[in-house]
Amino acid sequence: MKIPTLIFTFYLLCSWFVHADTYVWEDYDDFSGSSLDTNKWNYITFNGGNQPYISNGKMLLESDGKNLNATPQNEPKWDAFVEDVKQWGDPEVFAYPSTDGIYGLEASLTIPQGVENGTFVNLSFFEVKAVAQEFEMKGLGVGFKYENDMLKISIDTEGVEVNFDPIDASIGRTYKFSITHNNLTYSLFVDDQKVAQVNIDNFEPNLISLSTYNEEEKSFSIEVEEVRVLRKETATFLDGSVFQLSSTDGVSETLSFENGVFTSTFVDPEEGTFVDTDKSYTLDQVSDDIFKI
Repeated sequence: MKIPTLIFTFYLLCSWFVHADTYVWEDYDDFSGSSLDTNKWNYITFNGGNQPYISNGKMLLESDGKNLNATPQNEPKWDAFVEDVKQWGDPEVFAYPSTDGIYGLEASLTIPQGVENGTFVNLSFFEVKAVAQEFEMKGLGVGFKYENDMLKISIDTEGVEVNFDPIDASIGRTYKFSITHNNLTYSLFVDDQKVAQVNIDNFEPNLISLSTYNEEEKSFSIEVEEVRVLRKETATFLDGSVFQLSSTDGVSETLSFENGVFTSTFVDPEEGTFVDTDKSYTLDQVSDDIFKI
């Protein structure tokens, strides 16, 4: 292949004077406090799901699978939704950020030893709305399912089609899950690797959450760590920047950043020039002066 031989050069032009939208990850909660920060989190529990709590730097989503008739806990705006879905009998917990303007959610999740069959965990974007005296859910989530004594990474959807084959996972291992969107395009990641992408029309998610339930009405305990959110920001320092890759055999690629998107121009002397425009990107801050694109 020719690409691995490319030499990298970088040009930065007038970048601090250009204003445009881009998307930047920010740390949201590392659960370093002694109790759940109610300025950052709200929750929904029913059929015996417990209120989320903090222990040893983690948020725990749990149910003992016994108190299935416990009074639901939720904001009043979710009363009708809870009344509609609790009929299935599954103990369930939702924990969702108390903030607007989220274009992505990321969290590290672990299912400890002792998990019961029928346990499902999702990091998800859903639109919940009333239709003809019932509630409809539309959206998608990525997380775990434990069935037949096997743990899999899976994608859960409602009203959306995604091609994805479940991936084997290990109990006790921590996996990082994330979902991002830019306009209509939703991308799902596991350990920073994109596993699926789908366009969703007429979709306005209003329940962006971490959730877990057990469809066999048994107990569960899920550990959540290091939550980040993706927000839209302006005045990105990449606008006005140019990245260039080149090689001694004439192959080159130029990435030009303007107005929150970039253009890729790939040149191969044998195959010609290929231009890809209006490509979105996400900045992931590693440290004060280091970013991933």
